[in-house]
Amino acid sequence: MHIYLVRHAEAMNDFEDSSRPLSDKGLEEVRAVSEHLKSKNIKVQCIYHSGKLRARQTASELSQCLNTEDGVLQQNGLNPMDPVDDAVQLIEEQSDDIMLVGHLPFMNTLGSRLTGLNPQDDRLIFTTGTVLCLEKSQSNWQVEWRVSPIQLGLLS
Repeated sequence: MHIYLVRHAEAMNDFEDSSRPLSDKGLEEVRAVSEHLKSKNIKVQCIYHSGKLRARQTASELSQCLNTEDGVLQQNGLNPMDPVDDAVQLIEEQSDDIMLVGHLPFMNTLGSRLTGLNPQDDRLIFTTGTVLCLEKSQSNWQVEWRVSPIQLGLLS
């Protein structure tokens, strides 16, 4: 079983638009990452996202390439400062691969909680648009791979 943790793509800043939709660069980031995931034949049952516009837009773009069975669903408890307990419980209830789209510092904290790694570990770095793939082995989660827009040739 795999879990994909995703930090939303680059958003506009508060001065440009207080709802913080994805910027043009953010759309480019998520589309490049989506195509990369599609080329790796990644399939997920559902993509869960926080209620923030930038996470919803990122999840929607990912879903278009990944053809998720259950689509895209808003999930409480994925906001930047939320405790990770609810997300851990959601993950533990799954039998299929899922994707969670959220924010910093939440994604670092969740990745750390699942893997036991220090939140500052290089494997848990989430630049905008980063996808971290965790695989369940025995009773704990291991980092299988991580991909970011920067790795795909898009400069930060």
